[in-house]
Amino acid sequence: MRRGTVTGNTRRKHLLEQRDFDYILEEYDAPDFYEMTVSIGGDVCRFRCYGNAADGFSICEK
Repeated sequence: MRRGTVTGNTRRKHLLEQRDFDYILEEYDAPDFYEMTVSIGGDVCRFRCYGNAADGFSICEK
């Protein structure tokens, strides 16, 4: 399910804009990254988003 357009410059908002998933299982916000565990078509995936709005974001799948 695609979420509505999310505006802003946080790691969480960037991750919500860039990835499609069914629902969020767990979220963790650390000082240097944001991590989200989600369900995608019955599979469980974990994504981490690093960076900031000034330098750019990067998303890694764990």
